[in-house]
Amino acid sequence: MKILIPTLYLTIGGSTRVLLSAAEALRSEHDVVVRGPFAEADEQTQTPFPELSLATWARKLAVAPLAAKLIASEMRELKGRGFEIIYVHDNVSLYVYGMIAKLLRVSVVRHMHQEGGVFLERLRAAFAGRAIAISKHSYNPRGTTLIRNPVRPILPLRAAVPEELVIAGRICALKNQALGVEALSIMRKQGLDRRLRLCGDVQEEGYAAQLCRRASELGIQGYVSLDGFVRPQDYLASASCMLMPSLSENQPLALLEAIAAEVPVVASDIPAHRELVGLGCLPAAALAPLTAEGFAEAITRVQQMQSWEQYASKINELFSQDGFSAELCAFFRSQSH
Repeated sequence: MKILIPTLYLTIGGSTRVLLSAAEALRSEHDVVVRGPFAEADEQTQTPFPELSLATWARKLAVAPLAAKLIASEMRELKGRGFEIIYVHDNVSLYVYGMIAKLLRVSVVRHMHQEGGVFLERLRAAFAGRAIAISKHSYNPRGTTLIRNPVRPILPLRAAVPEELVIAGRICALKNQALGVEALSIMRKQGLDRRLRLCGDVQEEGYAAQLCRRASELGIQGYVSLDGFVRPQDYLASASCMLMPSLSENQPLALLEAIAAEVPVVASDIPAHRELVGLGCLPAAALAPLTAEGFAEAITRVQQMQSWEQYASKINELFSQDGFSAELCAFFRSQSH
């Protein structure tokens, strides 16, 4: 089959890394074209979609003209090229290329990195006839196949800095970096020399400003840094502990990469992280309630653990590239019948 795997985003974040892994897997059996505004794409587009939160209807309406323009321009580019399936990994691309697929009468497969509310999920289902779920806690059996995302081993030359805590991910309320700031304040009041690095692109500018103001109010502004995008191998090399205080996750790739690199982690007590405990990929002691006190206590607790080797081994077993490739190819074989 001829498969188009497009994205409108410039940043090589978690979903785009999985997109590239999917393309690599499918090329063994299909004609695959990756299309997007980044150098690794087979076809590099020129108009990236803005990296901002679309959580409100006002934001959605503000970007609607750009989405309409992209639908028109991409329709012209793709018409007559014989694609049989469009395989999307983010919701904005689902809307844009889903509309194009309707016009071209092409099937759409959605890779569900992030779920929405009931209304949005019905809308997305109207664009994508089949979907791939990546975790059991969010798995919907109707027309959905469970295939866990691969975790590529990142083996940094570890030189952990004892006082360095890291939160990796886009700067936004959903990722809840504010909890990390509050926990840091508690630890410093306890006499513990710690600092917090926030590694990720700013998605919500107002939220980033709020983080800076709160750090200043707590008197720890010199110990909190917004570092922008940092390569995983770089922050994993120096982090003494990785924090994941997210309010919601599906399959937290940054967290899995940290555990696979044997970096101690503390994660919010939410369904996605509890699922990892059940799979044997995360110790129950690493889960913390969504309170600053709970996180501060858990950080001290996990930094005293002797080894994360058994959890790294489990991740390498359950989230391997080979397993992902085999399951993904089997799924797309079923689409050709």
